[in-house]
Order: sequence, then C-alpha cells, then structure tokens
Amino acid sequence: MACIPCAARADKPARRKELPCVRCRPRCPWSKVSPLFGSNSIMSRRPKFRRGVKRGRICVWPNSADAPDAVAERVTFTGSCLHKTYPSPAGAPALKADEAKCDQFQPDQWPLLLDALRAGVRARVVSEFRGAFPARVWVWINGVLHEARLTNERTGNYHGFPINDPQQYPTPVDLLEEAPRVQIPLL
Repeated sequence: MACIPCAARADKPARRKELPCVRCRPRCPWSKVSPLFGSNSIMSRRPKFRRGVKRGRICVWPNSADAPDAVAERVTFTGSCLHKTYPSPAGAPALKADEAKCDQFQPDQWPLLLDALRAGVRARVVSEFRGAFPARVWVWINGVLHEARLTNERTGNYHGFPINDPQQYPTPVDLLEEAPRVQIPLL
C-alpha cells in the first residue's frame, strides 16, 4: 500500500522533484530510487558523451575580412600544455589521454611555429572566421598536418597540435595541397 502523499498522486502525472516517503519508495512507481544503492540514493542520468572528432572545413577567405597579410601579422602563438609531455613556453606538461601529443621542439624554435602559422594564414588554408581571425589554420610541419585553433578571438592567439589520423583531415582534402610545408628541427 502506498503512503498518503503517493496515493494522492496516483491520478496525477509524476513530478520530477516530488519524492515519496521512505517506506513507500521501493514499490512506488514514481520513485527514481536505485535498487542497487538503497532507498536514500537517487539514480543520476547517464552523461552525454561526444563521439568522434568534428572535422574542420577549409573555407573561402571572406570579403569582409582584412587582407591575409594584415591578419597574419596580428596572429600570435602560445601553444597549449595539454598537448605536451615536456616543459615548454606554454607551461608545465599536462597531456590528457584524449589529446594529440605534440613533437618536442626546442624553445628557441618556437618562433618558427609562429612563422608557420602566419604562412598558413597567408596561404588562406583556413576555416570560418570568428571575429577578425580564422577559427582554424592548417600547416604541414615535418610532413605531418598540424591544426592551429583560435583560443582568444580578441587577441588572435592560437594553439596547435598534429592531426595523426587522415580521417580527421579537414574537407575538402584536395585544398590541403595549398597548405605550406615547413621543416622545424626536433629535440
């Protein structure tokens, strides 16, 4: 037999925040009680996972944007410690399991990474714009495609990482032939 509050609700649809009394919970149809964890715990929803990687799309340079040379001069490159297994100018290493692992460049070679980013902007191998800067830029570094993502659209700051799986290359793939190819010595 249900308790009085539960019996009173029998003809009404269940409300999410109303819980039955402790005695009635195990048999009350409106209860969200977990049979595995006892009568005082409420089952949580399953988290929504993002599956797959959203591929970028190489876009045409918009007419409303500044010239590629002007945009290239304003971009900056900081990098991200989330892709590093070594101390870098970006900070202490903090590689996450699901992030791409970057090659180890000497600190004095980091300006070459900025030059590569600027070459990619000048070559117009970019995605859609966010503000005054492209959201993504692609460059081949040491024969591996790298993607630079805009981290601050006010200042034009980017971080970059390698794309190791050709299935994650941006579309249309044939436009990647226009991406600049640079060689930067590794440590």
